[in-house]
Amino acid sequence: MTWQNVQNNFYLQTIEKRISSQENLSWCNQITDLLSADIALLRKQQGLVLNDIGCQTMQLYKAIMSKAMPLNYVGFDIDETYRTIAKKHIKGFTENMYNSLDITSSQPPLSTYTVMSATLEHLDE
Repeated sequence: MTWQNVQNNFYLQTIEKRISSQENLSWCNQITDLLSADIALLRKQQGLVLNDIGCQTMQLYKAIMSKAMPLNYVGFDIDETYRTIAKKHIKGFTENMYNSLDITSSQPPLSTYTVMSATLEHLDE
């Protein structure tokens, strides 16, 4: 299994424009809406962790923060280009929020929630 890179300048400009916008992407709102009911039940539990596999520029983190959700977010991506863009646009960005991970050869640590959006289509069979 190998990683399929689909970047070009137009694509990178588009994702940078999206992350710099104040609006959340629709899929991020859908995920945070799904998590909201569950988190309400678990709110008293400390240390809720969300792994975002293939986090790209941390769009999901942006949505989580905009809704003040009590989650410890950890993003994973194989491409350092996205880290550079996220670091530029995400308020409160820290290095431990964004980790390099190749899902074809390793697994992320355990978490309360794991999201893997727009990732599997980049893998060969």
